[in-house]
Amino acid sequence: MNKRGQFYLIAAIVLITIAVGFVIVSNSASSQQTPNIYFLRDELKIESSKIIDYATSNQLSGTQTQSTLIDFSNQYINNSQNDNFYFLFGNTTNMTFLSYQAYYANVTLNGIDYTSNVSVGKTYIKTFVPGSNVIIGINGNPYPFILNNGVNFNFVLTNNGGEQNYTATSQ
Repeated sequence: MNKRGQFYLIAAIVLITIAVGFVIVSNSASSQQTPNIYFLRDELKIESSKIIDYATSNQLSGTQTQSTLIDFSNQYINNSQNDNFYFLFGNTTNMTFLSYQAYYANVTLNGIDYTSNVSVGKTYIKTFVPGSNVIIGINGNPYPFILNNGVNFNFVLTNNGGEQNYTATSQ
């Protein structure tokens, strides 16, 4: 009988299966999950404005507002200790720089090196008199912040996501 046709049919099925296998393998892509740093940025923007509104409406003093913002910043640090946090808050006459590093980074504030002060796993707080703007430098990258009249709350968040570094700022 004619078995030659069956051979060609089976060979065609095997070749089609191999071709489809190559297409499926070549079209697959590995997805890398983006860290939650961008969600955290959006949340910090909303929550910080609520804290500032609370301080203003309750007529808190500068010291009370500073204490409230320090507590607020520490809550975020305690809830997400895989990121580096650099907070800058206060007014044009009294500014607070609060930082926490989960991993090492070079840190400057208005061009002055604070790398030795800002250590991994510890919160660092510095109060200073700013100019009209403040520049936080992280690993040589400057992040300038123009200060407004009244209470300011700015931040830089960094996340070392393996092969990628992610940065989010309040501006």
